[in-house]
Amino acid sequence: MKRNIKKILLLNIIGILIIGVFGVNIVSSIPQDTTTTVQSVTYGLNQPIHKGNVRLGIIGIETSNVDGLPDEIYAGILTDVNITLSGANMFGVVPIPLVFLSTGFETSETIYLKMGFFWGAVDPTGDTTMIGGFARNIEWEW
Repeated sequence: MKRNIKKILLLNIIGILIIGVFGVNIVSSIPQDTTTTVQSVTYGLNQPIHKGNVRLGIIGIETSNVDGLPDEIYAGILTDVNITLSGANMFGVVPIPLVFLSTGFETSETIYLKMGFFWGAVDPTGDTTMIGGFARNIEWEW
């Protein structure tokens, strides 16, 4: 009985350490903005003020206008992707492995999206363009 309690405690401690290491790793990659109190003064009218990034994640986007992607149905790998999304945008990112830190929003502003590596699919054939897949070094701002 005493041995089982030690195993359970040891597994809990190891689990907490693993979650802590991944959390610190992801949080440390988020840029720290020290000018949040004077943000309206430092940014111009046409410069984006909302930013985010994820080192590794699952991305899902539905947009009405997109620049920087293939114009036909595409499934595969893209590297050094630099995309401009304009019009009505639905945007979602699920970081791996910390699913509870997911980001999702809907906006009609222009979104600038960069990905170092993308493995997924692009479907521009309908009224909107659908983008979904796995990506690394995801950065967005609007």
